[in-house]
Amino acid sequence: MLQAAFAMALLLQLRMEDIEKLGGIATRPLQSANDLSIDMQVTGSPLAVDEPALAAFCGYLCALTGKRLNLTFTSPGSYTIDGYANFSALFDRYRDAFSAIALWGDIEFTFSDSEVKVKQR
Repeated sequence: MLQAAFAMALLLQLRMEDIEKLGGIATRPLQSANDLSIDMQVTGSPLAVDEPALAAFCGYLCALTGKRLNLTFTSPGSYTIDGYANFSALFDRYRDAFSAIALWGDIEFTFSDSEVKVKQR
């Protein structure tokens, strides 16, 4: 959970700096799946995915599930997460936290029991 808290704090710090210096959010693209600090099974190549948003969202999700989840980059700016049986119950309970990450990460997400789909705005 400490790693997830660090990723969230870093996301907020970077976004506040962006707003102060640029007047808006600057995307920081993930260059390689090897750069991820989160232990996930990764498939595909990250294209147009913001690294701080991905780290905060996936870090929090992994911390709450206690599982090594699967991350699949599906198209530019989009990815899917699976490997947990009940995402719906998790999101019902922690919706506010994930909504805050989505706001500051400039992402949108949808979920079902078996997967989460995330798209960069």
